[in-house]
Amino acid sequence: MKHNILIVCRSLPIHTLGGMELITLDLVSELAKNSNNDVTVLTTDIEPEKKQQNENFAVSYVAGSPSGKYSRYWWSRSSLEARKIILEKNIDSVISVSSGAYEIVKLKKEFPNVKFIFQAHGTSLGEIVSKFRSKNIKSIIGSVRNFSWIVKDILSYNRFDKIVAVGGHVYKQLTSGILSHFFEKNKSVCIKKGVHNALFGYDENRRQFKRREHDIETNIKVFLSVSRLHKQKGVLSAIKLFNEYRNLNKHSFLIIVGDGPHRKQIQEYVHSLGIADSVLLVGNKTRVQISEYLSASDCLLFLSDRIEVGLTLNMLEALTSGLPIVVGNNFKTTIDNPGALNNLIFSTNVNEIDCKIQEGLEKRSSFVTNDYSLSTMANKYQTLLDRMMSNKSQ
Repeated sequence: MKHNILIVCRSLPIHTLGGMELITLDLVSELAKNSNNDVTVLTTDIEPEKKQQNENFAVSYVAGSPSGKYSRYWWSRSSLEARKIILEKNIDSVISVSSGAYEIVKLKKEFPNVKFIFQAHGTSLGEIVSKFRSKNIKSIIGSVRNFSWIVKDILSYNRFDKIVAVGGHVYKQLTSGILSHFFEKNKSVCIKKGVHNALFGYDENRRQFKRREHDIETNIKVFLSVSRLHKQKGVLSAIKLFNEYRNLNKHSFLIIVGDGPHRKQIQEYVHSLGIADSVLLVGNKTRVQISEYLSASDCLLFLSDRIEVGLTLNMLEALTSGLPIVVGNNFKTTIDNPGALNNLIFSTNVNEIDCKIQEGLEKRSSFVTNDYSLSTMANKYQTLLDRMMSNKSQ
């Protein structure tokens, strides 16, 4: 079935390189691959030299809006811009990435035949719990803002025709507990985020290529960190753990992919430990380059301080590449995938980590099922849109 789709988000990878932005771009690209679909993205403004257009989908920027942020200007102008796009392109479906279309959904009264879908990457209530469990004073104080968003969420959820949770943990938050009392349970569905299996699957040639590029010998154990360089992502904890492992095995190396506000602090910490010759900060990289680093590595370190909502995109990509992942105990209650759980290391004991790495070296294969493939994700969204349109015509 043909669909004219408007996807509304505050940011794309050209704004900032985060998990939600990459998931959004993947969804847009996959839906646009279906020649029957006409896909438009509405997002915040950005510097002219960074603006991009794609031959498969259109991108519209709200001129003058702060880049990558929600703002009063975004809330007022995005609705006006969306109205124009709905009329010009005969839009039948609007997908709100997180809260992006909270004002736009009010156009439902004017366009009753347009279906509005809310894509939930988490909940304000879940964010509050995460910040309190972190025991970080600054985070706890910051949770006050999340309390105000709970009311906004509850009021907005009811305006959407469907709520799509990007993972099982988010779906559980929406369909049980306090939030479930404020909207119909059948309004929520779970469509797991997808990963490009062919791109991120382990490749021996990519492993050798990337190791040669950085003069890393075949006997070296390579650890990898892939995230924004922010305090909450636990990069300092990863470096500390790597240093402890290095005391066990000098033939080891740490590659840190990503950029962010704590880059300087991370560099200073590396130098203070005297391990600058064994740690490489490579900055932001493309998806292809990240897949190469995953193949070249033996273990992912992701000691995020946050209570993450299930498997994050960097974890999915690592598991697709067959890597074991060292994570904190904060992930134990948020991941319900047995295959993933078997390959997560909830320990900072370097001997246990070394044993898990050795197991992986003996047989390197993906730990991710087709449930998490990009094509499966796109097909489920396509089916959801088809059903919603069919119900409308009945």
